[in-house]
Amino acid sequence: EYNLIKSANKVIYVSPFTYKQQLKDFPGLANRMSWLPIPYIEKKNYNKAVNDVFTIGYYGAYKSNVRNIYPLYNACKKMDENVHLDIIGDSDLRLEDTGNIKIHPRGNVDSFEKNADILVCMLNSSGTQIPGKIYHYAATNKPILVLLDGDNIEEMKEYLESFGRYILCLNDKKDIVTAIKEINPKEYYPSELLDPAFIANKFINE
Repeated sequence: EYNLIKSANKVIYVSPFTYKQQLKDFPGLANRMSWLPIPYIEKKNYNKAVNDVFTIGYYGAYKSNVRNIYPLYNACKKMDENVHLDIIGDSDLRLEDTGNIKIHPRGNVDSFEKNADILVCMLNSSGTQIPGKIYHYAATNKPILVLLDGDNIEEMKEYLESFGRYILCLNDKKDIVTAIKEINPKEYYPSELLDPAFIANKFINE
């Protein structure tokens, strides 16, 4: 890794926490390194979803050694008739369908995303990387609930709050129930801070 960084004119990390760790690991190469968030590709302004019950979407892998899906699963199970949850993605776990939770294998999520009332992202249980979906979902006009977990929770919360785009809570059953019940029905918009032109301009001028 040292040789890779040394041979580059510029190294861009997509997590400020990974960037800080790399500065500690390779202080002599600090002038070659910087960071920028991942931009989304294009804005997605969906028509308002019309569902019989409040529909929550979690789309992504949830292998047990990387992310803890159980707080979300149990929170929605507790809320029963008040919400519907779709979980789509690869996992080593075998979660069961319930009356209001459907487990799907990995596949195309476009129609699910379009019809969801809220999109959920989950941070990893450890490490400094930030799931790319957090940034990609910012292209939509839907509320985004981010479940805080892993290392540096307070720093991660402060960082994500800086975008003014996410609803944040701990990856904890009680906190998730509270957050879902308190979702603000206001209008949401694609984040200008993650617009590709904005990020590209920052990259050029770094």
